[in-house]
Amino acid sequence: MTKKSLVEIACEIATVSAADAKKIAYIPKFMASTSLPTRKLEESEFIRRNGKYDLIILSPSKIGLPYGTYPRLILIWLTTQSVITQKQEIVIGTSLAEFMRKINKRSTGGKNGSLTALKEQIKRLFSASIMFIINENNKFVIDRSHITDHSSLLWNPDNNIDKKSIIKLSTVFYNEIQRSAIPVDMRVIDAFSNYPLAIDIYCWLTYRYFILTINNTSCTQIAWHQLMDQFGNSVKHKRHFIQKFKKAISQVYLLYPAATYVITQKSIILYRSPPHVPQQS
Repeated sequence: MTKKSLVEIACEIATVSAADAKKIAYIPKFMASTSLPTRKLEESEFIRRNGKYDLIILSPSKIGLPYGTYPRLILIWLTTQSVITQKQEIVIGTSLAEFMRKINKRSTGGKNGSLTALKEQIKRLFSASIMFIINENNKFVIDRSHITDHSSLLWNPDNNIDKKSIIKLSTVFYNEIQRSAIPVDMRVIDAFSNYPLAIDIYCWLTYRYFILTINNTSCTQIAWHQLMDQFGNSVKHKRHFIQKFKKAISQVYLLYPAATYVITQKSIILYRSPPHVPQQS
């Protein structure tokens, strides 16, 4: 995504609201609190921390952990469809190519094509278990979930048969997103569809500003080591993470200029700002 095209999208967002553009999408709450892997990992366990919360993703070693933008786009599309239809079963179409169009990605064939990558990430995401853990002093709480109870997926690349692929969301995941899904502007997600860190930061910002608003809090300060625990799964050194984070948040700011923040040597300070898409408390 070039700066020029980001500016063009920013002008559209400033002129037409997500509601008027029919571009409101929804994300599960955990996507606003912690991040999925941004790159391929050899391990079968992934841990991210946000304050007192730990997000743990477990996956069978023969399949591997989900990573990159595809799992994010899949989760957002499934959550949006479920919130809009209020249904636990989601029809994703008759082919991978059709589903690729639904998440606004171009389909290409071959070993290194986008269809192969999408199929791989669907397998990884739907095979994974997700846990939220609170472990502090005299308190231990664990919530365990997975995305789907049952999926019937057809891997034909083209629309050449009539059967449709169906995903049944797990009851725990379905109930959670019906209760607490967070609205976002899909135009921003599409703009960063090849930039997972920017997607993560955008989702995090709009949710944190919502929390500041409903709590009537003027600002909050997050140290770099805390942000690295939450987002820094692709780099090992803090200074490299800070560089990547600063670049990503500056690009998000182009599309979300109401986001008010200050970056210091030790932290980022978020000042109360409107969520990018209004939501009910």
